[in-house]
Amino acid sequence: MRYRLRTLLIVVALLAVCLSIGRRIQDCKRLAHEHHYASLRAGYTAIKMQGSSFDRATMTTVYPYWEDSIRHSQLADHYIQVTKKPWIMFLPPPTVSTPPQLPAEDAALRAWWEKHVAKHVAYNGLDRHWGSYFDAAVSNRNLALFNAHPDSFNRFLALTEPELFEDGDYLRPRLPPDEN
Repeated sequence: MRYRLRTLLIVVALLAVCLSIGRRIQDCKRLAHEHHYASLRAGYTAIKMQGSSFDRATMTTVYPYWEDSIRHSQLADHYIQVTKKPWIMFLPPPTVSTPPQLPAEDAALRAWWEKHVAKHVAYNGLDRHWGSYFDAAVSNRNLALFNAHPDSFNRFLALTEPELFEDGDYLRPRLPPDEN
């Protein structure tokens, strides 16, 4: 069998394309993690600041956090889809929707939250202390992110239980003191 230079160049070109696509998929996995954790961070911050209050001052304060959480969640979903269907990476980037501005009348704030934010909270598991990782409705999406990175569990714990970790280092959980 005779190998020509042209055949070798074609094989090298195909190998380069396959490797670049694989690298792009790895980058998309990393970006999905970054956006997912940014979404959780902003969402948990908004929930902590808002509590059960729907007054104008509180809603105005937490609106940027909800906006960031929704934007990062949509981008994380896009990058998860790219890892499953690599041909999506050649399409134009997604348009990210943001919730509309807060309504002018105070009585409509709760209805605005229910319409534009409540679904996001349930979809990302922000309504539960440990997230929705054990909820069948969102478990596939969250478990795909949860299991793809070796230290995902510690990163998730650091977001939900920051007191367990020293100095924000999610790789080193705080050990209980010895009782002698």
